[in-house]
Amino acid sequence: MVTVGYERITGRRALHQVSDGFNASVSRTLPVSARAAHAMLDDDVQRRSILGRKVALTTNRPGKVVRFAWPQGRVFINFVAKGRAKCQIAIQHEKLPSAAAVKRSKSYWAAAANRWLKSLV
Repeated sequence: MVTVGYERITGRRALHQVSDGFNASVSRTLPVSARAAHAMLDDDVQRRSILGRKVALTTNRPGKVVRFAWPQGRVFINFVAKGRAKCQIAIQHEKLPSAAAVKRSKSYWAAAANRWLKSLV
């Protein structure tokens, strides 16, 4: 962490840059349990409507985390219970090639998280 801070201050590392590329993340609080939010990604039709494209799950731990294949980088969603009927989702997109890709990714995932939230209201 100290090294990353130093590299950012000295201009050797850009914001969101890590050793193997760039990372983007987005989080939202949903008004359902972590298991219920996760169940929405288990269903192919709901997953496609939330994510905006057809993707295959590569790791699936109910109520905890999902990972899936993505054309560029690696994507996973963590679920954190915030009580019986509320959870936080944290979407992480790793191994992006540039800072511009981070900007596009954050915009894309924010829209996906908002679609997810709207589907629950």
